[in-house]
Amino acid sequence: MKERLIEIGRDSAWYLASNAVVAVIGFIAIPILTRIFPPRQYGIFSLVNTAIALGSPILYAWLATSIIRFYPEHEDREELDVFYSTVLSLTPYYLVLFLGIMLPVAAFLLPLGKYRVLVCLGIAVFALWVIFNIAQALMRARQQAWEYAALSVFVAFCRYLVGASIAVWLGQGVKGPFWGWLGALIIAIPIELIVIKTGKYYKWKKSSRTLQRAFFSFGFILIFVTFLSEVLSAVDRYMLQGFKGSYQVGLYSMVYTLVTNSLGVISSFVALAAAPVIMQVYEREGEERTRALIGKITRYTLMLLVPATVGIVVLRDPITRVATSAKYIPAEPAYLPIAVGITFFYISWIPANAFLVKKRTKLTMIPMAIATVANVVINIFLIPKYGFNGAAWATFISYFVYMLVLIVMSIRLMSWDFPWLSSLRICLATGAMTAALYGMMGAGLHGFIGLLVMVVGGTLLYFLVLTIIGEYSKSEFGFALDLAQRVPAVGRAIKHARKSHGERKGDV
Repeated sequence: MKERLIEIGRDSAWYLASNAVVAVIGFIAIPILTRIFPPRQYGIFSLVNTAIALGSPILYAWLATSIIRFYPEHEDREELDVFYSTVLSLTPYYLVLFLGIMLPVAAFLLPLGKYRVLVCLGIAVFALWVIFNIAQALMRARQQAWEYAALSVFVAFCRYLVGASIAVWLGQGVKGPFWGWLGALIIAIPIELIVIKTGKYYKWKKSSRTLQRAFFSFGFILIFVTFLSEVLSAVDRYMLQGFKGSYQVGLYSMVYTLVTNSLGVISSFVALAAAPVIMQVYEREGEERTRALIGKITRYTLMLLVPATVGIVVLRDPITRVATSAKYIPAEPAYLPIAVGITFFYISWIPANAFLVKKRTKLTMIPMAIATVANVVINIFLIPKYGFNGAAWATFISYFVYMLVLIVMSIRLMSWDFPWLSSLRICLATGAMTAALYGMMGAGLHGFIGLLVMVVGGTLLYFLVLTIIGEYSKSEFGFALDLAQRVPAVGRAIKHARKSHGERKGDV
């Protein structure tokens, strides 16, 4: 078990680094974009951006999940040539559909007016984003974490910062970020194909219809689940546009983006590394070991996610003032329901593993459908009366419903040991951190430096309290040191420090 956790931790270090950098880039981009675009234009940007970022998983998420689930079997049987050929044989159809059919239709036939170029850019980015993420899934399955990390950072940098530069310096307006995104994908995808050794494993004739059917049997239902997930995530913005206009979409989107950029770093760096290992453990070591592993992953996820969520809610005013302009301060009431709701959604990936390891993916349709219908119905009642605040509370309620139904259903397939005692300690430490944050805000800390001091101080206090109340054992400190040494850069630093210390002792 220790080796498996170290394996997850080693890859997680790269995912954490890349996700942190991507989040920082996104965080930096928010004040830039919200100053370049007023709320109305930012709302238009958000609608197109949301359509790509949330709509494209409908095409790639089912295949990416199949890649993670089936890769260990084919690696053990030395059939990676069949596996690669089957996976990559599906990608040309995506390119033909979007670049060969939809793009010309949008460019020459649809009455899009002044948004024609923007929509065409969106379609091109959509197509390449699908291919990029399929290749990223192969990197995850192969546990090529640092390559995954480097390309993720590169694309995010071009998407936001280069895109913002194009928007200002070349006068492209809301089209700028999409030009930057498209250029990054054109560069990154060939690099991905080299990194995953496509030339070694891919042979067109090796594509297997049997494996395609296995992919579809396992993952086809995930197309509909992903579609419902994207409706659940994005429908509120389109309903806001219809009921209240793009100004309120801009306010809501700002909060949603800030929260997902922050909490997504914490959730995804664990999930990205853990998912392939969970599948390997289930295939090679059995269900009991898998349940124990998921229990430990749950503890570490809560340990990171709970204080981060509370911190975002408590610090919502300084975060808004530092990250955006004064025009977005009215959006602050949406932080609490959005942050807690998204936390419910991120926690849900843990019980969802039961459906994947048992190959019962059809059941995942039920909790997602219930939550999506609830979200649409609640938004119909709340948005006309409460605007973006109503949409925020609809997000909270629907995500809680999704998590609750998913947990109840997953336990019937495979339960796991929930860390109740650790959760209590996490809540106690989070309470101490919250009191300290309110105290620092009352002391007058403000601006970027003040926010940084509060974040660092609150984080240090949180982990100090966890240590004092006995959440960590001696073996875990040793495990953390062992894990750190396996991260290349950190390991070299530790060895160098030990060597220097040994030399000084020898001199004495």
